[in-house]
Amino acid sequence: MEIKKAKLEDLKTLQDLNAKLFEKEHEEYDKTLDPDWPYSEEGKKYFEERIKNGCTLLAELDGKIV
Repeated sequence: MEIKKAKLEDLKTLQDLNAKLFEKEHEEYDKTLDPDWPYSEEGKKYFEERIKNGCTLLAELDGKIV
C-alpha cells in the first residue's frame, strides 16, 4: 500500500469515497446529513481547497485508491 498526497485530478475519487461515508453515516447515525453534499458546489469547493491548501492523503493499493 502506498500513501500519497491527493492532487486535483483525484477530486472525483475523493468525492466518491466521501459520498459513501456520508451515506453510511446518514443511514446509521445522523439523518440530518446530506449524502449528496460531497457532489454539491459547496462540497466540491471544500475538497478542492483541502487538496490545494491542506494535507489530503489517499491510500493506493494495487493501483486503486482505497
